[in-house]
Amino acid sequence: MQAVTDFFSHGFFTVTGGICSLIFLAGIFIAMYQCSKGLFPVLYRLGRALNGRKIALYVESSTDIDLETLLVDSGVFKKENIKVITPSSAASGDKYSLHLVHYHSCQSGQSYLSDVLKNVKSGHALLIYAPQNEGFIPKDHLEEINKKQNVVVVNFKGRLLNDLLNAMITTSFQKK
Repeated sequence: MQAVTDFFSHGFFTVTGGICSLIFLAGIFIAMYQCSKGLFPVLYRLGRALNGRKIALYVESSTDIDLETLLVDSGVFKKENIKVITPSSAASGDKYSLHLVHYHSCQSGQSYLSDVLKNVKSGHALLIYAPQNEGFIPKDHLEEINKKQNVVVVNFKGRLLNDLLNAMITTSFQKK
């Protein structure tokens, strides 16, 4: 046993072990730096967005708030961060950076959809919830929707929550 200990006490193994330890420690610091540059900013933005981001919810009437209940019941969004906007007050949605439209409850004409699309500024997100069991979106409406950036058309409620979270991370958020 003493011979094995003497063999590995040789200077070559001491220097090699020290170099390997330095490489290992450098790798740990590089990995920590990469995580801080990539992961932490995303988590920070998501936390700020969930805490203070307001959502403009476009529905036909203030009694038609099934989507608001869905968002609040998910436990992710606060009720005070959701503002219900009806067709008569569509212009008030321009101060929000996250817009959610229940397409089929807002079929009071192409003008309402056009008003909503005008309120969505560059860098803001628009999610259109249009379940297929309520009918399809006409092609001319889809073409108008497609002209805007950061627009998502969603058919399922579960996908809606996921896309809302993605929109919060990927679009700008300026707390006022």
